[in-house]
Amino acid sequence: RMAEDYMSDAFLVPEVDVRPGLVRGVGKRKLDLHKRSIRQKQEARETTQKVGAKASLMKGLDTNVITEDNPGYKLMKMMGYKAGTGLGKEGEGRSEPIKINPFADRKSGLGKEAEKLEQSRKRVRLEQARAAAFKRNEASQIRQYRESKSQAAEQKHITTCVRKCQTICQ
Repeated sequence: RMAEDYMSDAFLVPEVDVRPGLVRGVGKRKLDLHKRSIRQKQEARETTQKVGAKASLMKGLDTNVITEDNPGYKLMKMMGYKAGTGLGKEGEGRSEPIKINPFADRKSGLGKEAEKLEQSRKRVRLEQARAAAFKRNEASQIRQYRESKSQAAEQKHITTCVRKCQTICQ
């Protein structure tokens, strides 16, 4: 480059980047659209697989019957369990499995929903108490504002009357 004429305007013209992996213009847009469509197809495929797996899992969990090939059933049978009877020494306990939601919060367990419900009720009560306090406070503030405005108006009226009296006396 230095061998060129020092008076030339070659330095003003930007060099064209011709790297082999670089795509520009319409080709870049087409490539982006192609990549996006491939990504969307992959996401749709994964979503349908997840939905199918979730549906089959929920179907299995919705049934109250434990099949004989279930390992838990085999263990219970070895301990004297008979199908259709309740658990416990006298058979007065549960006769069907506890329903679970595998998609619930991982930090939850039996009774956690009742605790969450109680917490939400507590939050609602607190919010109602705050709203009532705000309303009382608002009413008090309105009353104070009105009183201050009436006092200011009365003070202005008194000042005006005093000035009128002063002008009459002079």
